[in-house]
Amino acid sequence: MRRILLPLLVVVAVPLYVWDVYQVVRTGSSGTTAVIPALSGTSRTSFGGAAPGARAVHFVASTRSPFEPYASVVVAPRPAQPTTSTSAGASQPATPPPLTVTGIMWNAQNPVAMISLPDGSSTMAKPGQTVGSGILVKKVEQQRILVVYGGKEFWISK
Repeated sequence: MRRILLPLLVVVAVPLYVWDVYQVVRTGSSGTTAVIPALSGTSRTSFGGAAPGARAVHFVASTRSPFEPYASVVVAPRPAQPTTSTSAGASQPATPPPLTVTGIMWNAQNPVAMISLPDGSSTMAKPGQTVGSGILVKKVEQQRILVVYGGKEFWISK
């Protein structure tokens, strides 16, 4: 297998490398902007002309390093949603959140729970993460999770 694989890789890689060098030499090596003429609309006999609707490819030099993170974006806080109050003095019983635990990937250092939300979507949640509308996953155990919903704690089993 190795006797076949190495020559095959060489046969494929060398022409690709030569083609790349040819493109750089042909289009200019300024490094700031390069246009591939075969796609820019000019007719070339070696390429058979440009494809209909093809556009020029431009490579523009940037001063930003691809390894640096993007600038932080300040997000405005959401306005508070109006709350509806029930009759005075009537307290509602605590009801568990409308979600289902569909799976738990257990790892003592980094447990993750797969949760089905009432809108039909599923999400992965780690301890300390908020899912749905105000449901905080507080703890993930091997067979159940602890969530905080409406100021109350609830255990939800698989």
